[in-house]
Amino acid sequence: MDISNDAQLRALFFDLAEEALSRVSYEVYKIFIDEYILGMAYISNPQQYQRTWEFMEAWDFTDIKRTINSVVTELWYDPSKMRTFNPEKFQHGSKYSSPPDIRDNLPSILEGRRSRLWISVDREKKFWQEFEKTFITSGRLSALMDKHMKPLGFIK
Repeated sequence: MDISNDAQLRALFFDLAEEALSRVSYEVYKIFIDEYILGMAYISNPQQYQRTWEFMEAWDFTDIKRTINSVVTELWYDPSKMRTFNPEKFQHGSKYSSPPDIRDNLPSILEGRRSRLWISVDREKKFWQEFEKTFITSGRLSALMDKHMKPLGFIK
């Protein structure tokens, strides 16, 4: 590929950065679901309700966006992906909570934060706090970035 101006060079760098970020996001998502959602948020089998697995499916990365000098994506929770709502069976709500539908607040509830909407469970390991501590601040995320950025010519 011949690069004849700064705009073409910039576009090439952005394309490579998007490719690397896409690969990193895919790995982060797999780790987040396996270790933090399945391993911490979904603790034991519930006896009060039948699990739908929709909380796990409600997490995703946003589309990659370009800014002036970077590419970005965010891991986010989308409660609209949780289709099941049955307060009689305590699936994503309860007839005893106000309001009965707690899908918007489910990450906070499962994290063990106090809520007027729901009786919070004091959890030994809080999935989001652990994700931030053991994945992001520990250097695991940085190592994944290096793994995917260096082969494309990006150096830390």
